[in-house]
Formats: sequence, C-alpha cells, structure tokens
Amino acid sequence: MKRGIRLLIIISLIMTSFICTKNVYALDNFCGIELADKVIVNINFEVNGGDEINSLNYCMDCGISKFKLPEPKRRGYIFEGWYADRNFKIRISDTFNKETDAKKLLIVPDSIGCDVNKVHTTLYAKWSSDNSCETQTGNITVNFETNGADKIDPIYICESCDSKKLSLPVPKKENYIFLGWYLEDSLLTKLPNEMIDSNELYSRMKLEYDNNDKCSFDRHTTLYARWVDNEELIRLIKDSIDNNLYYLSDIISNNK
Repeated sequence: MKRGIRLLIIISLIMTSFICTKNVYALDNFCGIELADKVIVNINFEVNGGDEINSLNYCMDCGISKFKLPEPKRRGYIFEGWYADRNFKIRISDTFNKETDAKKLLIVPDSIGCDVNKVHTTLYAKWSSDNSCETQTGNITVNFETNGADKIDPIYICESCDSKKLSLPVPKKENYIFLGWYLEDSLLTKLPNEMIDSNELYSRMKLEYDNNDKCSFDRHTTLYARWVDNEELIRLIKDSIDNNLYYLSDIISNNK
C-alpha cells in the first residue's frame, strides 16, 4: 500500500514538473507587469565549417517581433540559410519572426519547474559549394615570434598534401632557456616539443585568411616563443630540490 502511495506521489511530481515546463511556451505577454518573469531564448549557431558566430538572446513574449539573423561566412561555399534541424528540413527565415519561426524551434528549458525563464535552441547553417572557385584548399604559413631571439623564417604546410612529420625550430637566446612554442601571445596553449604531425599541427592552430578573395584559401598563423632566464630557472630548481628534500625527510622520519 505504502509503495503504491509513493509511486503515485512520484508520478504526480513528474506530471507537475512537465506541466510547469510546458507553460513556458504558452505564457501571456507579461512585459507590462512589474517584476514579472520574461522568458529569454538563447539561440546557438552551429556554423558547420563557417566562421564562428556568437549566440544571441531574445525575449519570447516581449520586445521586437522580428530581427535579422547573422549571416556566416565560409570560403568556397554559399550560405543557404539557417535550419532548426540537422537534416535541413525546417527552414528559418533570414529575418526571424517570433510569430512564425519561433514555433518551428526545438526549445529546451535550462531548468525544470514552474519558474523557468531561460531556454535555449540551436540553428544549423546549410552550405552549397561555390563552383566559381577552382579549389577549396590552400597553403598555410606558420610565422614565428621569437620574443627577443634571432628571427626565424616561416614554414609552409600544404593543406591538401599527405600529412608528414614536422620538427619545429628551436631558437637561441643568450642567458635564457627556451620553453617551447605557444599558439597565442598570452602563452596559454603549448605545442609539443617533439616532432608533430603536420595535419595535427594546423588543426590546432588559429588560422587567418591571407586576403578577402572568396576563392583564396591561403591562411597564416603565428607561434610565440616562451623563455625563462637562467637565474630564474636555477631558483626554481633549487626550490624544487628543497621541497623534495623536506618531504623525503618527513617520509623517512614517519617510517622509522
């Protein structure tokens, strides 16, 4: 009997949660009522190979009724519009209409319950090949910012060629130790010091096109050298040794 009552309670809670969440889609316009919740829809854009586009928000039941969706760019391709599904069956207007297009979206609540006021959805970019471009591959130029060392000539990677092992150059700088190459000038993302596969290398790099020609696929990037001066390195090694000796002494004393 008790088990049956618990089951009914669980079913009741699930149904209440479902009903409350469904109410998100049937809210009246509360914008004129002070302190009333407004449902905010976050639209994410899956660009499918195009340039990245930031997500945008709109109020489901208030604000403007129409707004222009961003148009992504992709070299060698023609943008054919945004779709509400990955299979490109449900077309969304370039100028988004909340009265018609919003009904086509797969809306996912950010939380479950009666107080849901934030939801999200995803739009998918569809492309077709631009036949006016003879090729859709190009060369990649890798430049090196040595940060005080002697200049290093760039290297070139053929995007359409078979992958090969590359050994990145090792610069020299007096009284400094080279720590490696990094993808950004803030020195956050380090590349491996050993030989690296060329395809893996360009897949990691942040590439920019050389020009605005829609059929030019030549791109470039810059790698940044990181250094530590000899005195600082000696201090770090000394501190490491001192710390290890301290812990080693502690381990020995605890195991006598």
